[in-house]
Amino acid sequence: MEIDQFLMEMDGVESLSKDILIIAATNMPWNIDPALRRSVRFTKQIFIPPPDKDAREEIFRVHTRDKPISRNVDFKKLAELTEGYAASDIKAICDRAAEIPWEETLKGGEEREIEMDDFLQAIKEQKSSLIPWFKEAYKALKESGEMSLFEDFAHYILKYGGEIEEVKKPDISFKDVGNLEEVKDIIRRELIYPIKNPEIAEKFKKEIGGAILLYGPPGCGKTYIAKATAGECDVPFFNINITDILSEREGVSEKNLHYIFEKAINNAPAVLFFDEIDAIVCRRDIYGSGSEKRLVNAFLTELDGFKKATGLVILAATNMPWNIDPALRRAGRFTKQIFVPPPDKDAREEIFRLHTRDKPISRNVNFKKLAELTEGYAASDIKAICDRAAEIPWEETLKGGEEREIEMDDFLQAIKEQKSSLMAWYRAAEKQLIKSGEQDIYKELFDSIKKFKKIKSREEEIKEILDEEREKLGLPSRRERESIKRLLSKKSEIERMIEITRKKYRDKEIDEKTFSKLIAEYEKRLIETEVKIETLKKKR
Repeated sequence: MEIDQFLMEMDGVESLSKDILIIAATNMPWNIDPALRRSVRFTKQIFIPPPDKDAREEIFRVHTRDKPISRNVDFKKLAELTEGYAASDIKAICDRAAEIPWEETLKGGEEREIEMDDFLQAIKEQKSSLIPWFKEAYKALKESGEMSLFEDFAHYILKYGGEIEEVKKPDISFKDVGNLEEVKDIIRRELIYPIKNPEIAEKFKKEIGGAILLYGPPGCGKTYIAKATAGECDVPFFNINITDILSEREGVSEKNLHYIFEKAINNAPAVLFFDEIDAIVCRRDIYGSGSEKRLVNAFLTELDGFKKATGLVILAATNMPWNIDPALRRAGRFTKQIFVPPPDKDAREEIFRLHTRDKPISRNVNFKKLAELTEGYAASDIKAICDRAAEIPWEETLKGGEEREIEMDDFLQAIKEQKSSLMAWYRAAEKQLIKSGEQDIYKELFDSIKKFKKIKSREEEIKEILDEEREKLGLPSRRERESIKRLLSKKSEIERMIEITRKKYRDKEIDEKTFSKLIAEYEKRLIETEVKIETLKKKR
């Protein structure tokens, strides 16, 4: 009833023959009755966006002009760090930054100006209030089907509010990736250099952006190097999983895919990464049902159109390249395919060092030898070995043992327990590549299969190698280490009994003669136990 009345009043404004301008505001345009947008009513809709970089800088200046600001405050940098923030968020940041030195003064600190660090701390505490709203807007407009009616608004919704989790620039780069120099060199040449040097790229007619397929065995760093690529470029990283796309409802998977590309395009330059791409674009001639074929076609269409976004990099990863539709490799799509191999000896050593750099490592740990013993292991296997090696002394401490560093023996024991996870994958890869007839297309993988078959026999020798290494290093046997653990436990129990006896004596529950006899017996057993422990430790 109220809506009808409002529409009647609006329709009657023209008949008044007076200059009347009607302005209305809303945070939820999707909730407005469509009749309100018809001719002679609200025919003009103006989207008021969040402040851009220049506006954010000006807002920072406005809200700090009467405050004692240090010269080290960089308003341009603050504006960069607050993309997607509302004007009210920026005011809250300025207020909070001013509170920090004020609170210090109240607690007896020296009076000082508001510094850059205060603003950085305030930004860390103050999240954008717009992101939840944009997410709600995305959901509502998607359900209503009115995204196209709000073109300017839709740009921001897809930039900040799509279903993909909030996108950030990764805090890792190529220096954090162990080895894989050939892979990194190709990515630098094909993708990173043009993005970082757009003027030179333009001069040489080199595209800024592109698509690369990363393939190879699982656990060898494909996702990590994709993330590091975004960090190297200093751009947002969209990590897309199959669950972000697939839906049981007909046509929704294709829509989800379109929105993902739109959001990435609106955030370009950016890295859009599709993990397990074979689940999205499987071979239509073998696996494709009706819905799967439609999704492959939709992906190829989006791929053909993504180049309108300068600086959008598309990376995809797969453990099963033989399952990918051949159309994905045609010109203008994933024309470059990079094999990401298991880590070589130098890479394995580097991975061991990376995963132990913050752990208490003994000087007797020989990383070169560990790298030799783990030929044919994935990077994820080596991480598991490092984690397990660290658990051994930790578990000993929990059971009453002395605190100690992680030793070579712990790594050797961890290697014995952790088999290579790549064995089954290489067997399947060889079988599938021969079946698909694509050995020439994935030549590097086929060469890697041949190499892996030569080293897998070493797995049977690993126990002997580990025992030899223990002997060379003069490390105690597993039996000796177990004996030390039992003796340490026994020592703790004797010490506990001594304390109990002393308490009983203090409480006059036992007489002096009984006390002296018990203490003498316990101390004798304690000395014997300590001598046995020291004897075994000397074998180290």
